[in-house]
Amino acid sequence: MILLKIFLILLGILILLLLTLLVPKTWLTLTLHLTDKDKTGIAKIQLAGKLISGLMTIDWPDINARLGICGLYFTVWRKGTKPTAEKKPTQLKRPQKTKAKGVKHTSVEWVAFGKTVIRRFFDIPHIERFNADLTIGLGNPATTGLLMGAYFNLRQTLTVLQSIRVTPDFINKKITGEIEFCGSIRLINIIPLIIFILRFLWSKKK
Repeated sequence: MILLKIFLILLGILILLLLTLLVPKTWLTLTLHLTDKDKTGIAKIQLAGKLISGLMTIDWPDINARLGICGLYFTVWRKGTKPTAEKKPTQLKRPQKTKAKGVKHTSVEWVAFGKTVIRRFFDIPHIERFNADLTIGLGNPATTGLLMGAYFNLRQTLTVLQSIRVTPDFINKKITGEIEFCGSIRLINIIPLIIFILRFLWSKKK
């Protein structure tokens, strides 16, 4: 009987914590400054009514991530430049037999699925500010052209992308420009989108 009471208390606390994370607004702020030499930025996310927050500062290749609870921050992850170590000779591995898999979705279905996911996702958040001015080159003119085609296609259907300006660079491989974003979202509203994605990924073509 005592174990049942303890279990119910822990279950109630878990449900309360989930509701605290899912129901209140989650705020996301992102600022990026990308040039050929430097890539800096700040990403901040605030959960549970801004009681819990995560802050990531980027000064590429240095990245510093901190977790904050009630305004107190402590470092949880850090990535920086490390001296290059001598590479050990790699041993040849025997080729493994691949298991036969069921037929998955076609490329047309994947494109339609991607457009649906992007449209549904951008219908959920409340965007306060979203501006971007980018120059993008993928190193391959054909790939860059496909990216720009997808960008113009999505820009016609999503009003939130009207404030994004993308200039292609068909010669160089680069991503430069400025990104500024501030918006909020209720995580509980993402659950139907997650269910839709899982149903599509698990379904196989007959």
